[in-house]
Amino acid sequence: MPRLRSDFSLQNLFDKVGRYDRVATFVFEDSSNAFKQYGEMVTGLIRYSKKERDQLEVSLNNGEKTEGNISLKYLGIGKGFDFKQLLRKKGFESNEISEVVYFQSFKNDKFKFKGDRKLSEPIKVEVDLEGIKYENIFLNLVWNRISSNKKLIEEEKYEMLGIYLAQNGKKLPASLIKTIELTEKEVQENSKVWFYYFKQVERERELTGKEKKEYSHFKGRINAERVRIIFDEFKKAGLSKGDSIAPDLIDFLILQLDNFKEERLIQIEHPIYWDFRSFIHVYLRHVKDLQIGNFLAKSSFQYSLTDIKKLIEIVLKELTEDLKNHYQNNSDNKFTRHGSMAVYYEGDHYCLDISSDGRLETIYKQ
Repeated sequence: MPRLRSDFSLQNLFDKVGRYDRVATFVFEDSSNAFKQYGEMVTGLIRYSKKERDQLEVSLNNGEKTEGNISLKYLGIGKGFDFKQLLRKKGFESNEISEVVYFQSFKNDKFKFKGDRKLSEPIKVEVDLEGIKYENIFLNLVWNRISSNKKLIEEEKYEMLGIYLAQNGKKLPASLIKTIELTEKEVQENSKVWFYYFKQVERERELTGKEKKEYSHFKGRINAERVRIIFDEFKKAGLSKGDSIAPDLIDFLILQLDNFKEERLIQIEHPIYWDFRSFIHVYLRHVKDLQIGNFLAKSSFQYSLTDIKKLIEIVLKELTEDLKNHYQNNSDNKFTRHGSMAVYYEGDHYCLDISSDGRLETIYKQ
């Protein structure tokens, strides 16, 4: 493994380690504040804001050598949230370093790459689910969350109620209604509850003609609300009645009316999820094949349409500990990452907003 025993300037560290996202171990001078604060050494990835990367690129090309602060994403074990946050936010000074050992890798400056990116292929595991019913798995998962005092998202409540209604002759135990904090009237008038009711009935047997009409009615009410959300976004994009819209986009949106499902994006105690409004907001603004109107001027993801959801999940997973800490201590405040706090992943910096209840409001490439 290569070592640096001198020239710990910001520019040299960027050139040898930071720009290629190389994992490095930083050994500190015995008398330094970093040694007192973090111990003999720490291992991690140097973290830069987009602005810092651009500035270092220029100063490196100009032959400059300066000292300064290093922010690190800690990759060691046995340290808690506060230790990691201190390294990320306060960091240490380059003149406190006595040696750097870094892991050699191919020279691949992902930050400069402007073409299409690809996510790693998922590892496929063959699982035999024959004889296992979806509703049993779902209900078991939901009750585990409830028994662990974890908050459910609204869609989970509606689906649970729909399944129970289908399995119990349209009746619900009073204790269940109390658990999910809905009144009987709210349950009876909720289109999504009855959508999931008929979906469950359809799993068990063929629907009657009357049931098919009722099922279609509730799907229609849900889709009408989704169409309204789409047209709201069209207006924000500057489109007006009579403007042409690409057939491929129309086909995509029609497909999502039926196929999109509100769901959690990462699995932590406080639900972090997206709904149809989140989905449309992000995709019409920042997915290059779907951008419309004045949204064409906005930044776009460097990934294919089929990779966007997985990308969002990966970026949020990078924030797992931050999100847990935020919602344990600041449940009434929005969670944001912008500017120098944007989330770095594979050459890109991502900004995002998540509401106080955990709904993803937006995410985009800086």
